[in-house]
Amino acid sequence: MNIYQKVVNAKLNPKIVFYFRQIVERERHIRIPDHLLDFVDRHLDTWLDNARRALELQQDVDYVIDHDRSDSSPDLNPQVIIIDPETGTDQSNSQWGGALHQFLQLKEGCKLTLQSLKAVFISNAKYINKYIYFAGVSGTLGSQPEKEFLKKKYKCFRFKPTRLLKTNERWQEVVTEETRATIIDQNRSIIIFCRSIKEVNIVYKQLISAIKELRDNNKRIHRYTRDYEKFAFENSKLDVGHVIVATNLAGRGTDIKISENLEANGGLHICLTNFVDNERVEEQAMGRAARKGQPGSGILILCEEQIEKTEELDTSEEWGAEKIFVMKEIREWKEIQRISRLEKDFKHLKMLEDLFENNNFI
Repeated sequence: MNIYQKVVNAKLNPKIVFYFRQIVERERHIRIPDHLLDFVDRHLDTWLDNARRALELQQDVDYVIDHDRSDSSPDLNPQVIIIDPETGTDQSNSQWGGALHQFLQLKEGCKLTLQSLKAVFISNAKYINKYIYFAGVSGTLGSQPEKEFLKKKYKCFRFKPTRLLKTNERWQEVVTEETRATIIDQNRSIIIFCRSIKEVNIVYKQLISAIKELRDNNKRIHRYTRDYEKFAFENSKLDVGHVIVATNLAGRGTDIKISENLEANGGLHICLTNFVDNERVEEQAMGRAARKGQPGSGILILCEEQIEKTEELDTSEEWGAEKIFVMKEIREWKEIQRISRLEKDFKHLKMLEDLFENNNFI
């Protein structure tokens, strides 16, 4: 017995019987305008797959049925709202593509919206890399492989957490560890900035003594401390496995070009070993890496020896983050004082200029 016979036997209102007959006997094919035939051919397989997938997705697991509570839309009709599986947040302004969202709306009896089609497209990576400068911090970037993937794909400058050591001996050890990890484990190159020529020589000797690869091939380690010295990579590209130990001289207008191998491995790494009095000098040093859209990274490895003995026994080898914040606040305060003195000097110079001009001193 077919549906029509069941309806007739149920002795329903003739009007209802007529409507059911129209439904049962209606045409079973969909008429597609000629100008949309190519579009349907391209998307039909995706639509069929997503129709099946819509049956598998679960309410209150993959999505919820609710009105938009983000205050971005006045529409109070129930909607299919995506739930982010990682954060659990509502994705009210997002839709699943390939008409999956529309199949879910049909499944749940919601108001049917138009399928979203891509008129233009740009990936997050390409969009972000269009900026000359961008910066951000996060404590939840995920596992080490995930961090390495982000660093490689976004070609960003990665600033590693500052390390502030309490003894000079431990400071030298940490600088050595950072150098070894950079040139051997990561197969990259590093510039180590030191406060003075004396410190450059100390670090240079320490690295040759502690790292066998540098001791066996001293052409991989370079010093740069004086204006008259020719910078080793002035006319050539810096390749992987090199160490440059220098004063701030190397941070002023030095355009270091890197090889394709070094760029592929993460670019140049900067290690600043002293807390400079001027933030501009620090930025100049860090600016030797990640130039012109290339990847790079930087770290501050500092030494602030403990002078005062505290009553509590402190066996830690490093200062906490609060110590670094205090140092930066003191530096900022000193900078404000310096600018204040400059303003007074300018007023004094202006007074002298006016005095000479008004009296025609020659």
